[in-house]
Amino acid sequence: MTHNLTHTGNFSTACGAENYNVPTVYEVVKRAAGIGEAIQHMKGGYDVVPANIMLAGAEQELSQTGKEHRLKEAVSEVAGNYDFVVIDTPPSLGVLTVNTFTCATDILIPTTAGILPRREFPSSMKPLAASKGIVILV
Repeated sequence: MTHNLTHTGNFSTACGAENYNVPTVYEVVKRAAGIGEAIQHMKGGYDVVPANIMLAGAEQELSQTGKEHRLKEAVSEVAGNYDFVVIDTPPSLGVLTVNTFTCATDILIPTTAGILPRREFPSSMKPLAASKGIVILV
């Protein structure tokens, strides 16, 4: 299963998922829909929880305590049905990315080759990297 946590919804679109007039990850993290309602079964034999531009407002809307656990709570309902759950995140350290880190057991961070991307890895994330098994792909 894959989740698209970027407000552009490009990953969802590339997979052929519907992004509008259907429950998306935005409704899931806002608790307006269950994850089972948002899952779309793709022809390739995988499932997608789509995203769209509405997700851009989620950073400001998710202000209550415990907001960093929303995705983990939702995914836990269906995680046993999947071998892997892949989550595409925005390139920022906002509420949605923190939700992903809280949910994840392992994290891959793809980046370009070179010393600068590695140096830009925030020092505040080093304890998280050690505890979550983060791998930086160069």
